[in-house]
Amino acid sequence: MFFKNATVAQVYDWVGSIEIVPEYFRLITPIAGKVLLPENPITEAAKCVLNMCETEDALSLVHDDSEINAIGYAQTVFGDNISEFFPDNFMEEDEEDNAGTKDFLTIRHQELEKLCREGNSQQVTVSRPNIVEDMMSAYADPDIVKRFITIRFTEECGVDFDGIKREAYSLFWENAIPRFFEGTCTFVPHISPGIEENVYTVLGRILWHGFVLSGVFPISINKVFLALVLAGKDSISDEDFLEGFLEYVSSYERLKLSHIMQEKELSQESNNFFVDFMSEFAVSKLPTPENKKNVLISVGKTELFSKPRMAMDSLKEGFLYGISDGTVFTKQTVFNIYKELSVTTDKVLSLFTIEDLSTMTKAKEAVFTYLKRYVRNLTEKELPLLLRFITGSATYSGEHIKVIFHSYTGNLPHVLLHTCSSIIDLPNSGYDNFNDFRMQFDEVIKNPESWHFHSM
Repeated sequence: MFFKNATVAQVYDWVGSIEIVPEYFRLITPIAGKVLLPENPITEAAKCVLNMCETEDALSLVHDDSEINAIGYAQTVFGDNISEFFPDNFMEEDEEDNAGTKDFLTIRHQELEKLCREGNSQQVTVSRPNIVEDMMSAYADPDIVKRFITIRFTEECGVDFDGIKREAYSLFWENAIPRFFEGTCTFVPHISPGIEENVYTVLGRILWHGFVLSGVFPISINKVFLALVLAGKDSISDEDFLEGFLEYVSSYERLKLSHIMQEKELSQESNNFFVDFMSEFAVSKLPTPENKKNVLISVGKTELFSKPRMAMDSLKEGFLYGISDGTVFTKQTVFNIYKELSVTTDKVLSLFTIEDLSTMTKAKEAVFTYLKRYVRNLTEKELPLLLRFITGSATYSGEHIKVIFHSYTGNLPHVLLHTCSSIIDLPNSGYDNFNDFRMQFDEVIKNPESWHFHSM
């Protein structure tokens, strides 16, 4: 029906010509939940069934993407692809009967489709300094989870074609987890007289609704804890509690404890560490080769289940509110989404795509090589930050990051980011060497202004 070199604007024209459709609407890819812009190439909509979400205002057919413009040193940083296509049997009649066996991404798609079908929408305005208060205030209304929302940052330009949404939810969890959760590498709710119980109900709404709308999911929340919330204690084994506890403590403590678990006879050093470590959890029992594992499992059950238990029902209530009846989350469903969304160097590198390789010059290839080398040099903590800087989300979605080039002019090369479209626009030259590229990219991510949205 459409030529390969066409744009999505022609799809909007064709759909809009059908009298039964809403007056104003947006087309959204299924699993990834990406709003397709009119200027997107038609290939981004190929071989998949698009969702149509009714909106209150018309979608401009003129490009008005929200970009982050990082210029020069002053503003300059910093495979397992998830298919966005429907399963072959998506429309089979027995789909509802198998709800309990579906993965997070399939459930997410169904909930996003339901939001678009019902056609209710709302705009939420937030500020970066008060992101937690603003989002919590918006989600105090439980029925917000039944609406498709767009987000606007105060004092920032830009239209929310998903990039702003992803940044808002990412920024929210970055600030909410230290306030309402505790842990070192992963986190569970912090139970305190200063935190009202309904706070976790609101957090549950934001957790699921934010994931449905934007794909942002805070995998820093301990996965065993979340499996306890959604699948129940009977589904969690002692081995799960041990693994979850080792992910809860610091990397150094996890390394030491893993070594102790392998020792047939505890050395004096290991014994001293174990006793000192367990004293932080009010455990005074002396370790032996026979009881050390059971002691860790017992502490894991306390930290991941008993202590945060007061928050579990509230979090679950908010999380499940508005989800279709009959939807079941299993332990494996929870564990799988954590694996899918985790960020690794190979995953990030696999996302970079260049649409037309025939246009590549030696200078462009050199800059692209710098970018890939830059990714390979990032630490485990820096990788999600780079991904969020480009796409708005610190978790892996499988959605490609398009790399394009612009002509280098001026004294310093500059990088343009089209967050809503997940595009990184690099200068076609201008860097003396990799260190020059790395220094400029690093400076960008340290500059708060570089994270603000600008309409270009």
